[in-house]
Amino acid sequence: VLVYGAPLVPVGVFQLGLHSLDRRLIEAVSTGDQGLDLAGIYGLGYKVAMMANVICTAPFLQIWQPTVFAVEDPAERRRLVRRVTTWLVVALGALTLGLICGGRQVIDLIAGKEDYLLARRVVPWVAIGYVFWALYNSAQIPLLLARRTLPLVGINALALALSVSLNLLWIPI
Repeated sequence: VLVYGAPLVPVGVFQLGLHSLDRRLIEAVSTGDQGLDLAGIYGLGYKVAMMANVICTAPFLQIWQPTVFAVEDPAERRRLVRRVTTWLVVALGALTLGLICGGRQVIDLIAGKEDYLLARRVVPWVAIGYVFWALYNSAQIPLLLARRTLPLVGINALALALSVSLNLLWIPI
């Protein structure tokens, strides 16, 4: 259990960074109260953008992962992972496209203040990021089934490094 589970501890830390470090970077890169204002605007866009994940991916994965672990035949398991991953991406892609097209109207409805309308710019980027997160969650299943969790540490460290680098590049812009 220790060999299998220990690598998942840093994976959890890296995942926490992927999901929340962007707001802290906005505050750090910006000056004065502007950082807090921008983090609030970003947070609103983020909440709208992650709706597809909350509605589709999270509930699905809670059922899918235990189900696929119960399949004993490796060939059948591979077939199911391929097929279900394809349909997950199609469903999530459709919801994400809806969010990208309708996110502007959702932000307009709930923004409350004119300043928060800038949150519309965030929605497409974060929504697409969650499509990749869903792909990662489905793609990690073969590694979990093979009890090879160590590669997940490198994958998540690389994803976090890429996220931080892109945030540091794009936030000032």
